[in-house]
Amino acid sequence: MVKILLPRKLERKALGEASKAAKKIGEEKGSVEVLEKTVEGNTGFLIEWEINYTNTVGYKRYAKRVRKKGVHLVFPGEEGVQVVEYKPRKLGFLEVNPEEYSIVLKRKLTGWSAERVLRESLSNKFKVPKRAVSIYSKSKVVVGSSLTLKFKVFKGEGEVKASLSEAIVAWKPLPVEKLEEIVLEEAAKRDSGKREREERRVKRSWDEFFDKYRETGRVSISKARTVSHLNLNGATCFIVEVKGVEKVFLVNRFSGRVLSDRALPKWIEVSRAVREKAYSTYKVRAIKIVGEDSEFKTTRYPVYIKGKLKGLKIPSLETRVKALLEGRILEVEARVDLKSLKVKLGDLKLANGASNRLARKYVRDKVLSVREKFGFPSLKLKVEGERKLYVLKLDLSRISEEELVCIKEYSKSLIGKLKFAIN
Repeated sequence: MVKILLPRKLERKALGEASKAAKKIGEEKGSVEVLEKTVEGNTGFLIEWEINYTNTVGYKRYAKRVRKKGVHLVFPGEEGVQVVEYKPRKLGFLEVNPEEYSIVLKRKLTGWSAERVLRESLSNKFKVPKRAVSIYSKSKVVVGSSLTLKFKVFKGEGEVKASLSEAIVAWKPLPVEKLEEIVLEEAAKRDSGKREREERRVKRSWDEFFDKYRETGRVSISKARTVSHLNLNGATCFIVEVKGVEKVFLVNRFSGRVLSDRALPKWIEVSRAVREKAYSTYKVRAIKIVGEDSEFKTTRYPVYIKGKLKGLKIPSLETRVKALLEGRILEVEARVDLKSLKVKLGDLKLANGASNRLARKYVRDKVLSVREKFGFPSLKLKVEGERKLYVLKLDLSRISEEELVCIKEYSKSLIGKLKFAIN
């Protein structure tokens, strides 16, 4: 089997880079598991030689007598074939077990070429004829220049390619489909464990005779389903429904490890909090609450991330809904913290279609178009009717009921249109 010579600190450097990459995504250094090692290098030869030469003829270009022997490493280098005395520690090489590595050869060297280069080198160094160099043994080696490690952290895989000058880590995030599969399994497992603990607490010795207690196994994955997901920096949030209960799961995009989970409030809890806040603020009822459209949402309301992802915990979450207030004239945007259910109300706005409804209510004409100018509590409507032009001023301070302050009519003549425009 071919012997592999690897730079002494190369494998340690590659493992260190993999550990750094794991730590960077929030995993522990010791969580790195090496799957495959690949050495990239050149073919070389370890050659054992001996010189036993006496210059009996008296050639001036040769030494009088040479008695030498040793082991040299011959391998292709950056500047042609190199010949060095083989002292592993001095050269900075480490002999590794070839069974643990795959090999990729960049440049090859034949045994005959290696012998020729060695004889020429020793002949010049010791001033002896090439024929005076005797070769006793020759073994093929691979001189590694770089090392590629394929590693695994939980269920994610990465790769690091290291040489003495640099190290490059490649680690692609897991596909969403794979992350979804992991999350569904975890959701089902946690739900199963919770139910088993609850049933174990209430189990009584006589229940089995009345068939009131049954062993429960793992919940089927089919009972858990993904509602939506959102990719964050290094993690993905999934909203999962398990037996009617919706939870948000945070999973590491690179390792696939589920970091944390949290139950989300039901829609009835969110809407109740908004109604109570609206009534305490405006003393009117919220008659309709509608969630905004969003890619990341539960079955009933959207979910938004507040701030940036910090650490391994689920970030602050909120929902944004619109509450139509009593009277159907005004609405308000409400932001609800999904952990504390605290509600923050925005500014009052005109409800969708309110301007048209008010114009038709007070203008005895066919309404063609309506333009509004609103700044609570005042509302100005400019209405184009079929016969005339109208300007309405209303007071909405009572919120649920408007009060008409004044209404002005203008003809559709040039002068009337000018007065209507500047009013």
